[in-house]
Amino acid sequence: IHPEDKDCNGFTGLHAACRGGNIQLVSHYLTNLKCDKNILTNSSKGLLYFACRSGNLKLVRVLIDEFNLVPVQGDIDGARSVNAGSIAKFLEARIGLSKLVREFVEEAERRQLAPIATKPHPSFIPS
Repeated sequence: IHPEDKDCNGFTGLHAACRGGNIQLVSHYLTNLKCDKNILTNSSKGLLYFACRSGNLKLVRVLIDEFNLVPVQGDIDGARSVNAGSIAKFLEARIGLSKLVREFVEEAERRQLAPIATKPHPSFIPS
């Protein structure tokens, strides 16, 4: 049985490893067996959701920092459903930081579209 084989609900061995909070097994599946880190169940639940439900903050951090998974609101809801407050706070901070960075990038791109001459000078620079 391969860790990506799905049951009738789309649940896989990889999801089970995350739900069990097993960092070594999850890392093995993703690194050595090259499993799809974005695999979802039929109800659109991903690896981070099950890692949050496991209550293992270290696994959540590994999935985000080492495997570049991006948390979504459903992941936070999963953490809250098992009273994993520290995980919920961690994910909220990550989502907030992602939004802030995106806003900075969008603003920088917007400003580069306007010609330099049309930009107002700061009050401390003489005209």
